[in-house]
Amino acid sequence: MKNYENKIYEYYNSVSNKSSDVNISRKLFFKEIILKHFPKDKSINICELGAGNGLFQATLYELGYSNSLGIDTSKEQVALAKQLNLNVEEDNIYNFINKSIENNIKYDVIIAIDVFEHFDKEDLFDLISKLYMILNNDGIVVSHQPNAQSPFFGNIRYGDFTHYNAFTSTSIGQIYLANDFNYVKSYEDKPVRHTMKSKIRYILWEYFIRKIYCFLLTVETGSCRGKIFSQNFLTIAYKGQK
Repeated sequence: MKNYENKIYEYYNSVSNKSSDVNISRKLFFKEIILKHFPKDKSINICELGAGNGLFQATLYELGYSNSLGIDTSKEQVALAKQLNLNVEEDNIYNFINKSIENNIKYDVIIAIDVFEHFDKEDLFDLISKLYMILNNDGIVVSHQPNAQSPFFGNIRYGDFTHYNAFTSTSIGQIYLANDFNYVKSYEDKPVRHTMKSKIRYILWEYFIRKIYCFLLTVETGSCRGKIFSQNFLTIAYKGQK
């Protein structure tokens, strides 16, 4: 890890200007991910890479998932999670994965929310190959990453000095499938409908803004089928059959 990365990650929460309003909407987004994509068995073995202040862990706990561990390299973020009695430990992602491989520990779900963009291409390819190794046969990786196809992708790609990459649903699929994952599906981020304002945002996005983007792309290429336009997008990678 480079020197500037160490300095930023150590106090990541403070230098990234995290707000409570963002946390509220983000927690609702996490809940939606869990309810839609996670196995219903609440005893499954879960690990979260880059768990930050433990918001995803807290959401899992509230929904009844009791066997989950988060890891993060930021002392400040881990301390915030510990204050809430969340199961988040300070560790380097590679150290954690290598220990899991050495001890033959397998997971049913691996979470990597806004993590992959912090790795260069070669390191990310290696990371995903190792995630495959520590997944159970029917396990999944849940990742969330910047979308290079969004008209505003630069807001995410360059909004954090530690970011290396942005992706499309095609390129993230290439990485997973080249590392023997069986099936990959990506989903557009849409406003989570929980207030009147968010419901209006959803309607504007789904029925107006998205259609404009799709129209413009269709004019150039002839189609916008399967394209994702939000600044970030979600991907579920299946080791076994979906």
